[in-house]
Parts: sequence; structure tokens; C-alpha cells
Amino acid sequence: MFHFSVFLSALAGCAGTVDLSQTAWQGDLQSSPGGLSGSVAAVSSSYTETSIQISRALAGESYFWRINAGDCQNEGGIVGGTAVYPKLVPGESGVAGAEAALSQPLHDGGAYAARVVQQRPDGGEIRIACGVLRQIR
Repeated sequence: MFHFSVFLSALAGCAGTVDLSQTAWQGDLQSSPGGLSGSVAAVSSSYTETSIQISRALAGESYFWRINAGDCQNEGGIVGGTAVYPKLVPGESGVAGAEAALSQPLHDGGAYAARVVQQRPDGGEIRIACGVLRQIR
């Protein structure tokens, strides 16, 4: 499972220095029993750095992810727009991960959820997993 301290270390390596006074969020992705699982974390100030890892996914399938305002039952607007979230394509192990930089912050006390979806042939989406982000700092 994903650990927030590992996420902070990875961000520090990629972006120089992580300001630990920034707002931090994390959540676990839930799907049907025995289905895809995963974790998401974010660090937010005037913009947001976020990371996701999924497991027990189908190798070679394409999954899309995003953070929305709201929760898993009440989906609000996509934070940062869909184009900033790279596609997840698991390897043989069923594991995939990605990072995204969002041009806007996650606001203190706000409600946010991470969603993993697949595209239907008609252009719609099938929700595979969802997890509410909890503000931890």
C-alpha cells in the first residue's frame, strides 16, 4: 500500500524541497471486493502535486484518474482539468502509478475524491474505484 512519507520523499527528489507546512491529503481507493485497490496523496499550497498508485488492475488496460471536488457519491468539478492526469497502464504485475501537477490548490476543509475510470466505447465512463481524500495536515 502507498505510504505518504514515501510520497513526500519522492516529491522532494523530483521538485527540490517539499515545504512540510503545505496542506497534505491522502486517501485509499476502494472498488468492488477483490477488485482494483490503490492510494492517492497530494501536497497543496498555491498549486497541488499529487500521486496515485493502483494495484490488482488488469495488465495492459488503460485507466484514467482524476481528483474531483466532492466525495465518491457526489462528484463535483475536476480539479486541474482532465489533461493534466496521465493515463495509468499496469504491467504484468497489475501495478501502475503516476504523478500530476495541478495549477490550483486543494482548499483547507474542502471535500475531494480521487476516481479511477475506464472509457466506454460510446465515450462515457465506467467508475472502477474511488477514494475520499482526507486532509492530514
